[in-house]
Order: sequence, then structure tokens, then C-alpha cells
Amino acid sequence: MCQNCGRLVDADTQKFTVEGLTRWKRDAQERAFRELVAPGMLAPTEEVERVGSIIAADNTSSADADFDKLFTKVRTAAGADLAAYKRSPIWSGVSVELTLMLYDDPSAPPFSISKLPSALEVAPEVTILAPPGTGKTTTLLQLAGHMLAANSIVPLYFRLGDWSASSLSLLASLHERTALTDISQDDLQRLAQRGRVLLLLDGWNELDPDARRKLRVELNRIRHDCPYIRIVATSRRQILDVPTSGPRIAIEPLSEDQQWRSRARSSAGPTRRSSTMLGGQQVYANLWAPLKIPVPSLDRL
Repeated sequence: MCQNCGRLVDADTQKFTVEGLTRWKRDAQERAFRELVAPGMLAPTEEVERVGSIIAADNTSSADADFDKLFTKVRTAAGADLAAYKRSPIWSGVSVELTLMLYDDPSAPPFSISKLPSALEVAPEVTILAPPGTGKTTTLLQLAGHMLAANSIVPLYFRLGDWSASSLSLLASLHERTALTDISQDDLQRLAQRGRVLLLLDGWNELDPDARRKLRVELNRIRHDCPYIRIVATSRRQILDVPTSGPRIAIEPLSEDQQWRSRARSSAGPTRRSSTMLGGQQVYANLWAPLKIPVPSLDRL
């Protein structure tokens, strides 16, 4: 907002209410978000280029030696934590990126998860909605990988079902993880105050009513202390009371080409028979080890 517009807004609080200004901000964020993830034209639009230049300037201007050192420390720990999750059974091991759509705008073109890192710079809260078994966890972990590669925001992944079984707060629960034991809440708060922390909340639908109330209260406290915190949450489409604002994203079923690539990539892995639910379809990897049958020598027959 320019200086002149700022004076007009401050001089007429009856016309320019807090609610109205908040709505303007949200609408502007959602327009910029759409332009970044699913532009109407193949070539970058003027809005995309403008937003991109603002993001780059902001990332540069906020840099200082101590902050850079802290960011590198926390980013390295978050990368190790993500690698631990990818070794667990929740990770499918299939690296095919699923197709995403804007949930509230079916006319918008589809896009991939690689578009989200820059879009989260302008729309700090996003909800991912999908039926069971369509790859919500896979999508979040892929997003975390893209965020680490972008090197501007630290992603922190939470399985909400696991968190709800403990008595710890969301951020305090990070100290239970081996990779993050040396990261203090002060470290996280310092990064979050500059918008350099992304909370990936997986499975809002898995929480019971008490756990949902607890999480709502905690997220409001985190937002109060760190207004520039970024949040992406997942839930099933039947459970829409997710405590996040901003755009909502749907995961599309696997296309035939994605299924083929998924099988092809799985076949390059260890010998086993596995099934993975992705895009609402069960993808099987039939991997058979060659049988080595001893053949008797002809002179012994």
C-alpha cells in the first residue's frame, strides 16, 4: 500500500474496517498464489514476475551472518529429520509427483508440487484436501524436499496422529526427534519471526475433538508470537474445518502415465512385491528375483 492510500485508510476507520482490510489482503494473496502455481498463460505473467522479484529482494534484505548461520543449522537438522521419515514405512519410495488442482477453482489449470515453494511466500497458509490413500503424506514430504532445495524456508513435518498421543506442545515435540534435539524453541521462533519456518501438519482428520481444540489454541498462539509463520495442513475432503486460511488444494488421481512411471521407478528398487496407495489407486510393483537352479553337468547324466 502506498503512503497516500495508507493515509486514506487511517483517516476513515468506519469505511476501511479491519475485517475489510483483512479480506483485501487474503484476496490479493490468493490471486498471487494462483498466478504462481497455475497461471492462465504458459508464459510468466507480469504479476508472477513482480511477486518473484519481491520475494528475491525480501530474502536478500533479511540476510545477516548470525541469521544465516542459524538458518543453515536448523535447515540441516530439518533435512536429517526428513530423511528419517523417508526411511520409514509411511514413505512410499515412489518419487512421481502427483497432480494438484485448486480445490475451489476447478477451471484453473493443474500444477505440480514443485510450484508451491514460491507460492507459499505470498500465501502463508494452505490446505491440501484429498480422499484416503491419495498421497497426502507423500505430497507433504515431497513439498518438504522442494522447500529444502529452495533454501529459503525450513520445513518441519508433523504427523498429527502421533503428536496427539503425547502431552507435548507442537514445537516441544520436535525435541523427541534425534535430528532436532539441538534445535531450541528460541531458534525456531527467531526463524519463524522472519517467515522462514513452514509447519507441515499431516492428518487433521485423524485428530479427535479434544486434540483439534488443543491444536487450534496452539496455532493461534504461534501466529500471535510469529505472524509470518507458514502452515500447510492436510485433511480428508469430508473434514473441512481445518484451522488454516488461504487457498485449498486437491490431489488428483494418478494418470495412466503417472502409473506407468510409478511402476517403472519401483522396478528399479530392491526385489520385493509391494503395493502403494497413490492418487486413489493401488500401484503394484511386481519384482521377481531371478531363480538360480543348479543344472547337472552333462557328463554326470
